Amino acid sequence: MSITAPSQNDHTPRKKGGADPEHARQGARREEDAASARDARLGNKSIKSQQQVEAPDLQRRLWALHKTMWKITDYQRLRGCHRYIAGGAGAASLRWHEPGRASWASLCTSSSVWASPLSAAAIGKTRAVEVSTALDNWFKQEKQHSVEFLTLTLAHDKEQSLQEVWDTLAYAWRGVVAGASWRGGKRYEGDRARFGVKHWIKSVEATHGAHGWHVHLHVLLLLDKELTQDQRGALESNIYSRWSAAAQRRGFKAPSRAHGVKLEKARKDKNGHDLGTYLAKGSIASVAETLSREMTAGQSSKEGRAESRTPFQILDSIRKKWDTSLKNPDVQLWRAWEKDSMGRRQIAWSKGAKDALGVSAVSDEEAEQQGEESHTTVEVARVEYEEWNRAREDTGEKLRDDLATRGDVVEYVAQAKTPGEAHKRAATILRALQVHYQQEDKPIPADHAAAVVLPVNKTQSRELLDAG
Repeated sequence: MSITAPSQNDHTPRKKGGADPEHARQGARREEDAASARDARLGNKSIKSQQQVEAPDLQRRLWALHKTMWKITDYQRLRGCHRYIAGGAGAASLRWHEPGRASWASLCTSSSVWASPLSAAAIGKTRAVEVSTALDNWFKQEKQHSVEFLTLTLAHDKEQSLQEVWDTLAYAWRGVVAGASWRGGKRYEGDRARFGVKHWIKSVEATHGAHGWHVHLHVLLLLDKELTQDQRGALESNIYSRWSAAAQRRGFKAPSRAHGVKLEKARKDKNGHDLGTYLAKGSIASVAETLSREMTAGQSSKEGRAESRTPFQILDSIRKKWDTSLKNPDVQLWRAWEKDSMGRRQIAWSKGAKDALGVSAVSDEEAEQQGEESHTTVEVARVEYEEWNRAREDTGEKLRDDLATRGDVVEYVAQAKTPGEAHKRAATILRALQVHYQQEDKPIPADHAAAVVLPVNKTQSRELLDAG
């Protein structure tokens, strides 16, 4: 169940305007100074050197991307996502899940797979597991079962809006699977029965490039038999005819035969990733791709400008430029993306597919929670509402807004091997940050919490943290 901030209208746009570039750059410098001070105080080496924490650099980039979203979003629900304490909770909850995993909980969430980096990553993990489980079960049911990978695209130009392209994509897909040519009739077989298609799983992916917004579909077709090359060609041709005709009925040009529809036997991708992860790439994988982009050797800024970008890559460009004003074209693109992606589904299943494949039906809100937690989840500390919203003396920033510091806490607690060690680590780092907290419903005295400050010397810092 999605929890949103009380007295906030999910669909209330922000006032027009935004910070000017110079103001944004000054804010960036302040954040960098605060980060340097925090690293010195915490003994950054001692936190970052723990290799058992899963992809810490990637996680830090994810937090930075999410904070950029806070600055430019046009919607209250997104601006409060993973930021404000949820109504009725009273406190932010620091939780340890298992070695290498910890998180903050009891916060408002948007559960937006499209516009919230943190929500998208969590939801994507759950969706990838769902699809992988479904495929595993499908292949176990019968030896002759197979899977075909279908890609569908539209011919479009930059004059066509994101909403127009997306609506046409949905309409054209219905044209493929909703008519008698697919379902069949009393006197003849449709493509579904003729080619043995029992189920399908559909995923939407979007990019923006020189020709505007490009929204396309990836579909897994689950068949009760292996297709020959001739059968595959015939099914592809039939799908193209219906896809093209539907697009033209909406005023779009017919997509080319070579690129409009492509059907191929499903295999693992070139990196060995399974189909479940690939199909969920609109969320978890696209976030990871965005965050790892600068880490890829030989990736030049010229290449970045020339290529199509995912929405999260657009957000990352805004982050790197520190320009959150509406004069920045990327901010305008992002706001258009927020508006037109709202309420749309990223992954859909054919009727009865989840039941037949042993997958539980869960909402994006439930999927986000599953993606963040595990069966060993324990609460190791609580930070009350007043403390969560208090401007700290060292940085002047509220903990609710300081994703970098919150990330340091999560990383350090995640290094614990047991719940008991996680409790100790939570106490050590929260005291070091002069954050008032509670454990097991026993308040920590404010003077004690403020008294334990890690020394600037990184060797001493590491000793104190490791001793905790």
